[in-house]
Amino acid sequence: MNLDNNPKERKIMQFKQFFQKINKDIFLGTILVILLTLIIIKEARSYSNPPQNENNTIKVVVEHNPETHRPTRTIHYRADGKTIASITEYDKENKQ
Repeated sequence: MNLDNNPKERKIMQFKQFFQKINKDIFLGTILVILLTLIIIKEARSYSNPPQNENNTIKVVVEHNPETHRPTRTIHYRADGKTIASITEYDKENKQ
């Protein structure tokens, strides 16, 4: 069919091409929005649940007085064994 001689057919073809382009753009846009949403969700989860590192763990050791069962010293250790803090608590009964 010769489209130059039939303006109605030419308009129909232009109309079809226009909607095919729009459908392709909508499809690609939808995929882009879905991918961006998944990336944003992944990033948001990484901020709410930070990865656990061994250097973040702290071990607390509390030494007690065997007679009074009161704490005498509290030692905070990092995961690699280094002391972070050592707090000495004096037993009031032993001072008197």
